[in-house]
Amino acid sequence: MKKLFLGVILLATILGTYSCSNEDISDTESLYQHQANDDGATNGGDPDEPDGN
Repeated sequence: MKKLFLGVILLATILGTYSCSNEDISDTESLYQHQANDDGATNGGDPDEPDGN
């Protein structure tokens, strides 16, 4: 019973760290870098818009 419990805990840990996202970490990091380095006075908006609004 103890081995079964440890197996379930191990499986839950492995599944909890698995990501289903197709997005690369570099894409997410570049988005955060873009938002952190934004010198404009606007907040939010669509980052794909040329004027940033």
